[in-house]
Amino acid sequence: LAKARGLANVEFKVMDALKMDFPDNSFDLVWGCESGEHMPDKYKYVEEMTRVLKPGGTLVIATWCQRETPPEFTESEKEKLK
Repeated sequence: LAKARGLANVEFKVMDALKMDFPDNSFDLVWGCESGEHMPDKYKYVEEMTRVLKPGGTLVIATWCQRETPPEFTESEKEKLK
């Protein structure tokens, strides 16, 4: 798609989201879209995204979840979200 549109500054890679090949502090923006719900280790998923995010960078996580009444966060989950 990028090649067809003449975009030279785009590269697509397939890799394990829980163990990415990128060095620490690689990106100004890390975006996870509708993938977190499929990860077997959600803590590791977020940890890996923040590892490759530059200090002061932006992390965006979007996920689809529909429930009539979402469950409350546990105290442990609240601590991890700080």
